[in-house]
Amino acid sequence: MEALRRRLAEDQSMYPDLALQGEATVGHIKGTVIGQTWPSRTAIARDGVHKPSVAGIWAGQNYAYSVVISGGYDDDIDDGEIILYTGAGGRGKDEDSAYGGNVPQTEDQSFLNRGNAALRRSCEHRQPVRVIRGLFNREGKVYYRYDGLYDVTSAKLVQGKSGFLICQFRFERRDDQDPLPYIGPPDAIPARPENKPRVRRRRS
Repeated sequence: MEALRRRLAEDQSMYPDLALQGEATVGHIKGTVIGQTWPSRTAIARDGVHKPSVAGIWAGQNYAYSVVISGGYDDDIDDGEIILYTGAGGRGKDEDSAYGGNVPQTEDQSFLNRGNAALRRSCEHRQPVRVIRGLFNREGKVYYRYDGLYDVTSAKLVQGKSGFLICQFRFERRDDQDPLPYIGPPDAIPARPENKPRVRRRRS
């Protein structure tokens, strides 16, 4: 029963995508510029940049269109131009997220997962992937920023910090585009739970 529950929690078909304008496509979206920001996942989908309402990987039939980097896995490393990105799956459901939230890894990931398989095909065929970063502003509110196109230069199974296997992808930012926007305080802090700014409330 527990294994079935985990599989259902990771089944992207159980969670509807957000409304999308235009057709799904690989590469830059017409009318979207590097550094553009949105207040919510709904707004990102409306502009055709990243469609899934919760999942971090937007998997097409052949390739991955985009990923949202939001520090959800312990093995993620974001150095700006280079990212080590953990694939989808391997965690159960918690009270806050159908995709596992920040609960520990409970089983191995695999390339049978639709999102992981799409990212591996993007790697094999050198198809670029849009990267959207979740960031905190100085008030601790999350927003999302389009940071350009990245190539997936490796896709492999490795042992994660949890002891379970993870699908690990190396992303390298393409040179032929506008520079990477600033990442850091006070208004572009990577949206990991431990990074959330503490905002002092004014006394009335």
